[in-house]
Amino acid sequence: MPFLGTHQRKIDDKWRLPLPHDLLYRESSAEGTPYLISAEPDHLILFSETSFSQVTDLLYGKNILEHKELRKDFLGRTYPKTLDKAGRIAIPEALRGVEGFSPSIEVKIVGTGPYAEIWPVTRTEPEAGTKGGVALIDSLAAAIRG
Repeated sequence: MPFLGTHQRKIDDKWRLPLPHDLLYRESSAEGTPYLISAEPDHLILFSETSFSQVTDLLYGKNILEHKELRKDFLGRTYPKTLDKAGRIAIPEALRGVEGFSPSIEVKIVGTGPYAEIWPVTRTEPEAGTKGGVALIDSLAAAIRG
């Protein structure tokens, strides 16, 4: 099931982010563990377990040595998360340095199909070609296409 829509939520003082109801239902039932990825310098990416598995399967492909640096970059910034009873994910300490993120800020959660982008409402949408998540996703797509 794709991530769709634009949602605004607030990170609480304990670095927990409540997920929108439709994402909450998907992650807590059929799709399993959500994965939170640093898309430095200024946003996060949320994958469902299914989408994350599809990406990692494609990255490993038939040749384990192919795409080694891209795998290291992607997987080295990825953190599996669990939902608490209130439908929140905790932003891990390792991702708290992402520019613009702090407790008590409003963030946008924007569905892009296989993943959702999360960024502070005080900034604009990440632009194509910028370093970080967009470039990382572009690199993943290029590697997968061959």
